[in-house]
Amino acid sequence: MKKLTIALSLAITFAAPVFGQVNPCDQTTQLSATASDARTFTSNSNGNQNLGGSADLNFGYEMWTEGGNSNKLIWYGPNQGGGYAFRAEWNNPTDFLGRLGYFWGKTGKKWDQFKNICADFNYKRSDNGTGGGYSYIGIYGWTWNGMMEWYIIDDWFTAGKLGPNTLCGGSCQPIGTVEADGGVYDIYTNTRPSGSGSIDDSKPAFPQIFSIRQGMDTKRRQCGTYSIKKHFDAWSKISSIKDKIGNNTYEAKFLVEAGGGTGWFDLSYLKMYQTDGECGIVVPAGSYTLELTASPSNGGSIAKTPSNPYYSSGSSVSLKANPASGWKFDSWSGDATGTANPVSVTMNANKSVIAKFTPLIDPTANIIKNGNFANTSDWEFNKGSGYGNSDGSFNVASNKATINITKIGDSGENVWEPQLVQNGVTLVEGMNYRLTFDASAGAARKIGVIIQMAGDPWTTYFEKTDVSLTTATQTFTYDFKMEKASDENGRIGFNFGQPNGTGTVTFSNIKLNYIAETPTSSSSGEDLSSSSSDEDTEPILKNRIPLTNFSIQPLRDKSLRIEVSSPSVVEIFNLKGNKVTSLNVSGSQTVKLSLPNGVYFAKAHGTKSIRFVLK
Repeated sequence: MKKLTIALSLAITFAAPVFGQVNPCDQTTQLSATASDARTFTSNSNGNQNLGGSADLNFGYEMWTEGGNSNKLIWYGPNQGGGYAFRAEWNNPTDFLGRLGYFWGKTGKKWDQFKNICADFNYKRSDNGTGGGYSYIGIYGWTWNGMMEWYIIDDWFTAGKLGPNTLCGGSCQPIGTVEADGGVYDIYTNTRPSGSGSIDDSKPAFPQIFSIRQGMDTKRRQCGTYSIKKHFDAWSKISSIKDKIGNNTYEAKFLVEAGGGTGWFDLSYLKMYQTDGECGIVVPAGSYTLELTASPSNGGSIAKTPSNPYYSSGSSVSLKANPASGWKFDSWSGDATGTANPVSVTMNANKSVIAKFTPLIDPTANIIKNGNFANTSDWEFNKGSGYGNSDGSFNVASNKATINITKIGDSGENVWEPQLVQNGVTLVEGMNYRLTFDASAGAARKIGVIIQMAGDPWTTYFEKTDVSLTTATQTFTYDFKMEKASDENGRIGFNFGQPNGTGTVTFSNIKLNYIAETPTSSSSGEDLSSSSSDEDTEPILKNRIPLTNFSIQPLRDKSLRIEVSSPSVVEIFNLKGNKVTSLNVSGSQTVKLSLPNGVYFAKAHGTKSIRFVLK
């Protein structure tokens, strides 16, 4: 029930687990903690990695302990026991937890937008009485927007029934039941007071919901399958709790938690997966599974014909990629290749196919949410104990955001202490982007801007560390190309820490747009900033863009000062590549254009195109 704020410094590479279902109750082989790809954590650690290019495969782990000694979490590695199996050990902690499974963060999809989320498991554990005053074994997570903590529990380290008298200190209220995975679960709800540990640093009060399997007083289920969405579906039908389930699924992890004692927990098998069919399907010998992934997941979907949970050897399956609105199908990867749509796959092994989608170019579509700051939603101001004890405030008024930095991080070394961020920024491999924003400061200073992976290993896609602000509002423009694998949970961050000091920074009109042309700058970005305080007769771009025989100066009144070394036809194109006008130019002359404000390109015969901003 704690939120870890210590970042793991060890970078770990995870591989995707093997596809295909087995009977988890037959998987009893003791796994090796000394395998080459196993990892052991002996202090508070957490992180997440991507297992295959889709946010639906995000993998997260965490060990958290308060007090005790010789506590550890051992992940057996991607090639053992289904790929998610782990062992936990504790010795007289105040609280210990180890968990591992899916992690989507605060921009994860709503629960009903996922396929069936499943967990096959088999474990051994220490005796009753080894988990302290409270304990849980099962599936655990949070939702966000609104924030809710949830549990699906099948076992604990105490004899007897886990119910309202032993759960939540006796404050839980029974609200219904759900049938799932061959049993019946009692559903309870509770409210945690403000100040309790949560995924919100401001620590407001929040609801909890529990599904507790009946019969735990006589028989504990230590192998089988969890069908996680069945619990969400049941919760969503209960009037007292349905409106408290958040719109973003933050995580779904296999959990062991102990409130004291000395004990251990050891999985011989744990596999988490998503499927169009029912969870826990055992594939007969000689048959194979077909795993389908849309990348990014909001880019479209894949239909398979016939639609079966598994296929006999030699079967042919037709796959059709269906783009979502605003997207187009790009290509297949994995066990299908090329651009044919539909495509056929022959099932002679367990197979995995990815359909890649790319956005239709629309330069007016802002990928950033709430970039005009109608309110503070979609943005987070990161400060406090997890950010070097930095401090400040984040306020919005008149479509402008004002960040007042009152203290930078204690170390004086980390630029992200503090920072303003937005997660859930979709970035597609190979696409070109233009970032623009208006900014000023209470006094001249520098800030940083970064677009990166929203979790460990925090891969950087674009960064500018020395954005120079003045007291006058300026427009900053940077171009970059997404060179890494597609990421639908990227994030943009504005950094205010070292080497910059305290003071105020104001933002407005933050935009991230697709652009059709190749960026004229490198991935580090091109600064095309201009000040709104310029006189109307001043050029927007102070320096001319010299070419062999062609140059342009945009002026404030929608005029262009054009110079050519010989009479030429100058053609003007918009961002979609459409020609919007042609000009006959000789020598040096000023031409006024009747075009909307925006970014354009000018080209004369035999020259490179010149980008300019028309205002």
